[in-house]
Amino acid sequence: MSSSETPKDSSCKDVGNLYMEELRMHPKELLLVEGELQVKDVQGPKGEGSLEDRMEKLEQEETAKLWSDILSLHDTTNKLQAQLYDVQNQNCEYENRFKYISRAASFRIPETKMSFLDGEPLPWKFDDGSSSPPSPKE
Repeated sequence: MSSSETPKDSSCKDVGNLYMEELRMHPKELLLVEGELQVKDVQGPKGEGSLEDRMEKLEQEETAKLWSDILSLHDTTNKLQAQLYDVQNQNCEYENRFKYISRAASFRIPETKMSFLDGEPLPWKFDDGSSSPPSPKE
């Protein structure tokens, strides 16, 4: 016994991998034809041309898919950037509108307490105690 493995070790290895033999077997296809079960080996895809040509074609397909993904991400980025610009412009419009409202409020006509015709105080606007309304005549 020159090998370092004991029979016990190899049996433990088989117990740990009960289905390993089935996994190593070549896949088979089961067909039922006219009441008779037929077993065929599954065949892989048949390649046309040399291995280099097939690899080149596969690389081109993957590259085309990557480019389509990149272009779709670029379009999505452009759409999101446009939405950001729209929000910024809307914000500027609101700021301008509020600025005009505040200017209009600051430039409004001040409240008058005196008549423009004769310069006397208006009878319905008395807020200081110095000028009192005339007493009613009896």
